Amino acid sequence: MTTAELSSSLSAAINDNLEFLKNLQDPAKQPLPDKWSAKQIIGHLIDSANNNHRRFVKAQYQDNLIFTGYDQEEWVEVQNYHQTDWLALLEMWKVYNLFICEVINNIDEQKLNFKTIEHNYFDIGWGTSKAKCQLKPGDSSDLAFLIEDYIGHLKHHLEQIRSMV
Repeated sequence: MTTAELSSSLSAAINDNLEFLKNLQDPAKQPLPDKWSAKQIIGHLIDSANNNHRRFVKAQYQDNLIFTGYDQEEWVEVQNYHQTDWLALLEMWKVYNLFICEVINNIDEQKLNFKTIEHNYFDIGWGTSKAKCQLKPGDSSDLAFLIEDYIGHLKHHLEQIRSMV
């Protein structure tokens, strides 16, 4: 995919779901005691945006695609998303991701598609952890893969919220 296609895909995911999310009746309700509420999922997606924004930028100036991970459960817990104003949370999620669309649009196509075996996507990627792809250490990958993985992760969680109503 090109940067324009990736950016458009992310933008569409945001815009196609925003009104639905704004109209949720009880976004703080957890479907089960051990499952995140819609508020916590959107908070998690903000955390994911934060971490992936950094990765997308760093990938353009470092010689490898090795990035640190983060403990998503702890991030959601300590930020207390279930107590945050729903519309403020949605606005943050929307604006941050639309900014990431601009970051993606500015990536040089050579950097986007530069293949390397020096990555740790098998540790930090969503799709790889969900067995959606067979990427293993030693397999070649690129920044485009990481961006597609990010968008897939976001869409997965949006579908998760839709299934809760």
